Amino acid sequence: MTGCGHLASLRIPDVDVNPLWEPPWPLIEPGDFDPDKHLDVYGPGEGRLLASLAGHNLCLNHFGDLTETEEAAHGYYHGEAPNLPWTVFEQKADADEAKLDYGLDLPDAQMRFRRILCIRPGESTLYLSER
Repeated sequence: MTGCGHLASLRIPDVDVNPLWEPPWPLIEPGDFDPDKHLDVYGPGEGRLLASLAGHNLCLNHFGDLTETEEAAHGYYHGEAPNLPWTVFEQKADADEAKLDYGLDLPDAQMRFRRILCIRPGESTLYLSER
């Protein structure tokens, strides 16, 4: 899922194991969350986050529950990063590597976040850089 920046799955061909957490409910992109439509499925409060939460979740610009004031203002559980749409800046795959460069702007935090993932043939390492 690129919509929330999560690393939802890491798979090795022909091995049916994902070392990252997989929720038992169906996932949607964060931009598709509609409280009127999805409240019964994902619940109140952190339901917007749970609707798209899988695997590794980046909590950025804060972590944890919201105050009553933040909740009334439709704030984000665990920050803006896991709740807002992300942009793919570059996606490529060739004989040397597969690479994904993606990120987002956090308007409330006034920050920009970028993540680059890279994997190479014959290696079992996922290279990850963030800035």
